[in-house]
Amino acid sequence: MKVSRHTLFVLFLFLLSVAIKLKALFLVPFIGVVFIVYTSKYGIKEILITAVFVSLFVYFLSLFSSPFVPKVKWIFESGERKVALLTDGRYLPVFDSVSVGDVVSEKDGSVVEKGGLSSFFERARFALSQRAETSLDYPVSSLVEAVTLGVRYNLPESIKAYMALTGIYPLLAISGLHVAVVFGFIAVWLKLFRMFSLKRAIFIFTLLMPFTGFPVSAVRAYLFILFAVFLKIHGRRVDYVYITVLTAFLMTLFFSISAGFILSFLGALGIFAAMQSDGFKKKIFLVLFPFLFTLPYVVFRFKTVNLLSPISVFVITPLFTLFLLLCFLSEVTLFKIKFLTALTEKAGEILIVFVKWLFKVLHPGVIHVSVPFTIIFIVSFIVFVILIFELDVKYVFFVFSAFLVFLLFNQFYLYGVTEKISGKDLNSSYFLSGEGQKFRNSTLVADYIFPYTETILGLNGVTFKQSVK
Repeated sequence: MKVSRHTLFVLFLFLLSVAIKLKALFLVPFIGVVFIVYTSKYGIKEILITAVFVSLFVYFLSLFSSPFVPKVKWIFESGERKVALLTDGRYLPVFDSVSVGDVVSEKDGSVVEKGGLSSFFERARFALSQRAETSLDYPVSSLVEAVTLGVRYNLPESIKAYMALTGIYPLLAISGLHVAVVFGFIAVWLKLFRMFSLKRAIFIFTLLMPFTGFPVSAVRAYLFILFAVFLKIHGRRVDYVYITVLTAFLMTLFFSISAGFILSFLGALGIFAAMQSDGFKKKIFLVLFPFLFTLPYVVFRFKTVNLLSPISVFVITPLFTLFLLLCFLSEVTLFKIKFLTALTEKAGEILIVFVKWLFKVLHPGVIHVSVPFTIIFIVSFIVFVILIFELDVKYVFFVFSAFLVFLLFNQFYLYGVTEKISGKDLNSSYFLSGEGQKFRNSTLVADYIFPYTETILGLNGVTFKQSVK
């Protein structure tokens, strides 16, 4: 993979910023490799001066961050009263007069300060979500909200679990595919009216961005396309790897570094690494590399992975793309075209059924592993060195292949055990797609068990008993 001077420079600053924010000493070897390669080719002065400036900037940002005042992020109906989800993650009963974006009293849930003009897009996003819920049957409505508005609060735990276990949960994150579909639609319509220009297309897309709720994946995709369009307009060569690293660096300064942040950029890096090949090998790598590049982090963080998930992504992408386009068309017409709304609902129903079928077919690929951090570090570092030294990406494939073999020999399961767990935890997608996969031919005891839980874990020989209160 070609790594330009600018890419090396920004990559060094990115890794340095992450190391400072997370106090991650394990990144020091990565930073050292980039530093050695850059200084040996281009000198040491500019990278040292910039490193000092960036380090101080990141440090002072952490010191002078403004006090955080939790606001209403979303509102749910709960019996006779509304419940608000605050931006700090807490839930609070509130009065009917409360709107998204308001500051509320923690004592009685009354309005302390209205959201005002700054919350316009948040309220519009909430109103559009409500319209989707009244126009479409559940759970398709929740799926539409997730893939277009970034709202996953209403998505059933069963669908989350099925999508996670088939390896297609990242499709719910508004990212590259979503941006390509929406941006392409905007471009087509502008061309039909003979008004197309990259500036107009990016302007319209910018107006739509607030409706996504600005999740990390959406911001990454937006900044990526913004930089690419800027370079094309000014006749400059578009270096996609450089744009990806630059986007990561800028977002590191102002965003928290979450699992979604890491997986989003690793997946994008995998795509661009695959593009360095050609012919049939390129097609294979484009399918495998986004999965392989995220694999070490996934098994370290979640311990469960479906090794057949590249097949899931390849098979379901055409159907999902059609569904995504229909969702967008339904929303821009405010769900007022009945035929379009009905078509969206039918496509969503087919998608949900297809995901469940895919899970059953590809279930043998689901493994639960126990991998030491040392192995994760070694694999990641070797791949990193291969990319930095611009070696053939086939070596990356060999490294990940060896890692896959290692995973197969380090699967970890509990056989024949009986364990008690709360119904809330047992039926959660987090448990079903994570720790729950370590149980084999075992018995789980809970105060309540949902049918989808019995279906998902039943494939592993797990049986259930309802506890007596």
